Amino acid sequence: MKRDEVRAKLLELDKKKQAIEKEMSECQAIISKYPEVFDAEGFPRADVPHETVAQAKHRAACLKTDYKAVNAEIESWLPYAF
Repeated sequence: MKRDEVRAKLLELDKKKQAIEKEMSECQAIISKYPEVFDAEGFPRADVPHETVAQAKHRAACLKTDYKAVNAEIESWLPYAF
């Protein structure tokens, strides 16, 4: 495999990684906006959009898995770059 092809693949993977990082930070912003979703008695707070927070937590977990996969793929391509 040529170095140019490997470099192009690594740049493509880096773009994916950056997109995942950006979306993860957006999810974290939503999650950190509502750190306490339950009151002292354990009931859901009325002023918190629970569905939005739950979706952000779910998406962040999915992105974490995707991030690990992209990093593993980058690591597998690195030996061919040199």
